[in-house]
Amino acid sequence: MKKRHLASLLIAGGITLAGLIYGPRALDNIRNKSSSNAELTLESKTKIYQTGPLEGRVFGDLYSKYTGIEGTVPAEVTINFEEKLDEMWNEKLNKFPNNVAQQFYEEKVKEYDVLKSEKPSLEEYISEAQEVITEVNQNLDWNKIKKLKDLSKKEEALLKKAMSKINGRDLISYALTEIMPSKEGELNKNVLEFLLKNAGREYVELIPAMHDEMTSFGPYQVTSGAVYDVLGTKQGASIINQALPEESRIPGSVSLLEGDDHHKAAYLFAINNYANLINKLNTPQKKTFENLALSKKEDLISYMATSHHLPRYAIDSYKRYLDNKTKTSYEISCGKALKLYTKKTKANMKAVYP
Repeated sequence: MKKRHLASLLIAGGITLAGLIYGPRALDNIRNKSSSNAELTLESKTKIYQTGPLEGRVFGDLYSKYTGIEGTVPAEVTINFEEKLDEMWNEKLNKFPNNVAQQFYEEKVKEYDVLKSEKPSLEEYISEAQEVITEVNQNLDWNKIKKLKDLSKKEEALLKKAMSKINGRDLISYALTEIMPSKEGELNKNVLEFLLKNAGREYVELIPAMHDEMTSFGPYQVTSGAVYDVLGTKQGASIINQALPEESRIPGSVSLLEGDDHHKAAYLFAINNYANLINKLNTPQKKTFENLALSKKEDLISYMATSHHLPRYAIDSYKRYLDNKTKTSYEISCGKALKLYTKKTKANMKAVYP
């Protein structure tokens, strides 16, 4: 009798091939070993972490979702980051059922492995953001951007000058504004460093936006309004993306962003938003932008964050700021929602800059 046929008969009769070969006692040992391996895997992904500068802080809101810590932070905590990521995505999907987001969860989020996740320091993550900015600046076809955004030669030069002011620390400050709930920059910075060091960059780059129904996630909480290139329709970063060589471009869908794509998408989106601003400025406002506003770094980066959040209102607010010859901060020209973004961004910049 062939072995395969014999095995089928034995299984049908309630006897496994392993049981026949090894005997009952040996089979129990195999089962116990298999069970032990499963427990070991679970235990290896549930770890004790030192909280460092986070010790003594009080966590709630998104900090608790990211870390599982509620209330006062102890010196060490036990966390399973895979469980935390699952919990966040399940909460989002239960609140906002979305087939695309569900598919992304099944195909991408479930692949996250805390043991394999790259774990850079915050400084390394900032350096990676800077490398992306440098690469984009070196490869952009500015003449194409001029045509894509309908800019004059002077407006193109003004946009290039504005983008030359932005570096990796600014981009990460903007990320902190998007992903962290607090106006306390030092706390936001320390939480991000804790997550990068322990959960890994893949964890940070898979964190879902908890309060919208879109497939938005990652350090910049990018949505389809920022990255979208479908059937000839392009939005946000995807417009500027056309000015890069094909091999350097980001994907045309938020759900396909991975790794450095997040930094690149955020930077391309910023270029698009500054171009939109320059398009709306009158001649005196452009002069003020060039002669005064470009030297006001905190306000310039605050615009990057607010234009990600509410683009039209950010433009109106920045025009008021320019009309006032930048005598008061950009924050003063903003409404309530944008004012919070400017406060957070300035605090994050202070924390991220050495």
